[in-house]
Amino acid sequence: MTTLASSPIRQGEQNRQDLLIDLLKALCMQVIVLHHLTSYGSLAHEALALAPQPAGFLYDYGRYVVAVFLATGGYLASQSMRARGGALDLPRTLARRYLRLAVPYLVAILVAVLAAAIARYRVHEAFVGDPVTLGQFAANASLLQGILGFESLAAGLWYVSIDFQLFAFLAVLCVVFKNEVVRLIVLGGFMAAALYHFNRDANYDSYFVYFVASYGVGVLAEAIRHAQSAMVRRVAMALFIVAGLAIVAEVFQARAVRTLVAFSTAALLLACGARVWRIQGGRLARWLAWAGSRSYGVLVFHFAWILIACAVYPAHTRPSAIELTVAVVVVTVLSWLSADWVYRHVERPAGRLIARLT
Repeated sequence: MTTLASSPIRQGEQNRQDLLIDLLKALCMQVIVLHHLTSYGSLAHEALALAPQPAGFLYDYGRYVVAVFLATGGYLASQSMRARGGALDLPRTLARRYLRLAVPYLVAILVAVLAAAIARYRVHEAFVGDPVTLGQFAANASLLQGILGFESLAAGLWYVSIDFQLFAFLAVLCVVFKNEVVRLIVLGGFMAAALYHFNRDANYDSYFVYFVASYGVGVLAEAIRHAQSAMVRRVAMALFIVAGLAIVAEVFQARAVRTLVAFSTAALLLACGARVWRIQGGRLARWLAWAGSRSYGVLVFHFAWILIACAVYPAHTRPSAIELTVAVVVVTVLSWLSADWVYRHVERPAGRLIARLT
């Protein structure tokens, strides 16, 4: 979490906001794990056989919680850049962002490659993938796999690439358009283009323009809460309302469900600032902070455990509810434990080193 020492945010409001975001990240990351458990291999087949309705719901709709990460990502990125004020050094900012994402991400890629090699002995399905090539590894390491036409080496890694693209897009806007009103209007134009063109063509789903409406509502919500200028807040609110109306209209035409989830998340963050979130401390707050800080590790590591579980878990003629439950619990626990390990031994030390270097 970026320090907000230079931001005009009251400490109580910041605490409520941080706790809410940690809660959203923890819950939604667990949904992503369950979504992938109902999407790949023998675990998915047996889950759908034993509990077709809940497993089918997770398979069909679990992916939409990605919109929660997009909206909160836009909110936090905007807050981070506001804290820096006019002193945003674009190359240094992008380098810092890439390194903070890439260090645990590269460790996760190596683990995923090893897990796929193990799974390949027992699992002969497309999701395991072929042995990694140097080009595929380089494309994934540079966060360009989708743009260059390579498969991600693990489920969920595509989001890291999109997150970096969106962060870079917002940073460029901050550098090019010093006037925040102009910047928000330009952002609104990109959001409209996403809603009415890019979102309707899956060929763009490897590029930030496909997701910019979901990210943008988080940016607008942050401006409404924290911009010092009344004019900026009014413009942000007007754009937020217009975006909400446009998103609702699109949903009525069976489009933009993801964007509606993102808009709802941004509205919840605004409500958080209006003093509806009252947990200030204690064991629950500490647990939420723990889970929120480890959610990125779960994102990049959980698929490796799913690969290994699919290799170990036998397919049954008659599915076993007990064995399936144990497998799901084991994958979940190992995902969070590995995320804790990488947070303590990779992310935090790397973060301190990156801060000194950049």
